[in-house]
Order: sequence, then C-alpha cells, then structure tokens
Amino acid sequence: MSDIILGILVTILSLAGAVSLLRFFLFRLYKSKNDKTIMLIAPLEGNCEDIEYILRSCATRLKWMGKVRPYRVVCLDNGMSPAAKEICEAICREYEFMDILNKRELDILLNTTK
Repeated sequence: MSDIILGILVTILSLAGAVSLLRFFLFRLYKSKNDKTIMLIAPLEGNCEDIEYILRSCATRLKWMGKVRPYRVVCLDNGMSPAAKEICEAICREYEFMDILNKRELDILLNTTK
C-alpha cells in the first residue's frame, strides 16, 4: 500500500516539475529582443477593503512568470485612506519589486522607460 502512495506522490511531483520547466522554456521562447519591464499597476483609492488581496495577487502573478524579464508592481495612490496606505506600505516592504506611486510619479516613470 505504501508503494502505491509513494508512486502517486512521485508522479505528482514529477508532473509539477515538468510543468514548471515547460513554463520556463515557453517564456524564454517568446521573449523578444526589445522586451521591456512587465509592470502591473493597481489603482487604489479610498478605503479599499481587499487591498492586501489585490497586492499579493499581483505579486504572485509576477512571481509565477519567473525571472525571465524584469518586473514590478505599482500601487497607484488615487487618494487612499491612511489605513489602506499603511497596509500598502507594509506589503511594499515585503516585496522589493513593489512601489507606491502617485499619478505624477507614475507619469515620470512611464516617460523614462520608453
């Protein structure tokens, strides 16, 4: 019985590894010479109750893509409440690729990355 469970576990882990390897090669294959930074922009305003979910979701999406290209998450401050801004700042400290910007700072960033 334990041989069957061990066989199933090894098969599942092997499939997960194969999928991860395939994903890596596909992202490498479709990478062009002029690839720019992948940027997810999360516009946040008011007392956004699911701010932590939104930001962690963006971080997970970018991490799933791997280190094939540079990437970053921008928390666009459209008038966040102080509580929401505090949560956003705490999450931004966890991830080095996440920043809080206002509209003017985002405009400057987008104009310099052309």
